[in-house]
Amino acid sequence: MSLLLLQDGTTVHGTSFGANTSVEGEVVYMPTLHGYPEILTDKSLHGAIVVFGGTLGAYGVPSASLNDWGFAKFFESESAQIRGVVCSAVATIPSQHIAISTLHTWLEHHEVPGIYGVDVDELYEVLTAKGSLLGRMTQDETAVYTPVSTALQKNILLAVSCPEVQTYVPTVQNRGAVLLYDFGVRNTLLRHLLQQGFTVYRVPHSYDVQLSNLSYQAVILSDGPSDLSYATSSIAQIRSIIARNVPTFAIGFGAHILGAAIGASVIPTSTYSGPNCAAFVENTNHHSVVEALSIQRHALVESSLPVGYSVWWRHASTNVVAGIKHNNLPIYGVYFAADAVQSEAKALALISDFLSAL
Repeated sequence: MSLLLLQDGTTVHGTSFGANTSVEGEVVYMPTLHGYPEILTDKSLHGAIVVFGGTLGAYGVPSASLNDWGFAKFFESESAQIRGVVCSAVATIPSQHIAISTLHTWLEHHEVPGIYGVDVDELYEVLTAKGSLLGRMTQDETAVYTPVSTALQKNILLAVSCPEVQTYVPTVQNRGAVLLYDFGVRNTLLRHLLQQGFTVYRVPHSYDVQLSNLSYQAVILSDGPSDLSYATSSIAQIRSIIARNVPTFAIGFGAHILGAAIGASVIPTSTYSGPNCAAFVENTNHHSVVEALSIQRHALVESSLPVGYSVWWRHASTNVVAGIKHNNLPIYGVYFAADAVQSEAKALALISDFLSAL
């Protein structure tokens, strides 16, 4: 028996699988099972306890083998990023031919605990009503909730960003180079940029472009775990890039850094309960719709957009800002995860279109 203890006093009982250990973290709800190996290794969810509906682990877990560039073929990063897994049921026999282990074995290897046999619908109601909550997973059936460790309140960008410049060279005809700010980059984005024929200079989150001798045609700002309080130096660097009119495309958390860098007001959302899959509509062409995953804890205040910028995309249901662009320069930002495997291919195509126009 295992427990999930939430800060609002909710106690969830279930059966343990994965690692036999206790963890604490932010509890968030994931609305899809699609691509769960990528979800478990997505740095945008670093440190989270992720709640899934349905039966998890049906197609097992693939190998951790690396591609020719040295990053994982089948995952969004090279290690587990989530702290814990909660689901209604867990599969024990993998069905996919590339699977080399069960989810239970993989979680155990990465020291990630799991709980199944949970009423996920009830837990979903709690999280949507109150927003994401801090929580603790434990095998101690007598445990009660105590405030989580202040160790969680650290500069998360240091944990997910590369420590130094990393260079990747495409195996197809080289079309140029891009500077990729790593706020928790997904391997899907790296792979896409290389397949498009661009050399990628992957740089730390606070990389000083003023001292850089790298030559590049554009800047890409990756998605990552949303915490602008630790991004002051990153915002300053992006501000200097925008001031030089460098073509820039920002994704997810990177787009919020872009918003802050151009002087717009970016505020925390009070209703964040976890990632969501939604439809987004292009502001100037309502026939252009994209389904995408969004993992954002911030929102841009539309009235604060500076002169020269306008809304590019909106959330189809709420009409809130989901993307911004410069009216005359190739500077774009989307608040959804255009590079996530849970998003439609045409979301990733937005990045392709940007690169094609360079």
